[in-house]
Amino acid sequence: MSKLIEWAPVVRDAEGWYSHPDMPEFNEDQKAEYRAWLAAQGLETAYATLCGEDDKHPAYIVYFDQAGTDVSN
Repeated sequence: MSKLIEWAPVVRDAEGWYSHPDMPEFNEDQKAEYRAWLAAQGLETAYATLCGEDDKHPAYIVYFDQAGTDVSN
């Protein structure tokens, strides 16, 4: 079993993005490996996208209307 991830402060980059420092990188073709890692960690996930946000949300506007990547708002 892999080492369990531990609490870490949320430190976002200059554009507002964040990922846990102990989270391994998985490619799109590694869904089974990702699910196995989550199970080994005892984690459940929820998935949300900007597509589900109101079109007046600041991050939605930057990402979709202005083709930017800064979602810090």
